Amino acid sequence: MDAMLKGKLQRWNDDKGYGFLEPEQGGEQVFIHISALKNKGHRPVIGDTIWYQLEIGRDGKAKAANASIIGVPVVRRRAAYAGRNKGRGGSKMKLLVIVVAVGWFAYYGITERLPSVIDINTQHTPATSDNGFELEVEAKTYQCDGRVHCSQMTSREEAEYFVQHCPGTMMDGDDDGVPCENDSRW
Repeated sequence: MDAMLKGKLQRWNDDKGYGFLEPEQGGEQVFIHISALKNKGHRPVIGDTIWYQLEIGRDGKAKAANASIIGVPVVRRRAAYAGRNKGRGGSKMKLLVIVVAVGWFAYYGITERLPSVIDINTQHTPATSDNGFELEVEAKTYQCDGRVHCSQMTSREEAEYFVQHCPGTMMDGDDDGVPCENDSRW
């Protein structure tokens, strides 16, 4: 690892994010870019003392790298030390958790507001046939649950119940009391 050097910021162009350091040990000024600074929570100002490593750029000139302003804490951002792929994966995981949570709340929010499902209590009621034998007949009871169309019914008997007992049904277009007259299922 290269030795850490100390320099004082002599010039700084905040709009462009770069400036020049005067090395404590003397010599030519050293270029520093904002991206070289570790403490991103503080913009450099002329007069700041900065620790840095000396690096030679592509152009052959010295520049500061791995720099930090003395007296200003280093602000570590998660992506800075977690790696690019891990940071993105974490974001995808957070997004997935949010989508699942929203879906869960939407599903249960909708189902809580829906009327209860049809309540069919099948009761076996004794009946007598024409020849005197006792028959067992199923009697069904229905409950209004917000269904209003013929396509939502399971039988004509159920549709008749809904038209007679439930408000807002749309199964008896001619108001004659006979629901689903054009439904070919019955």
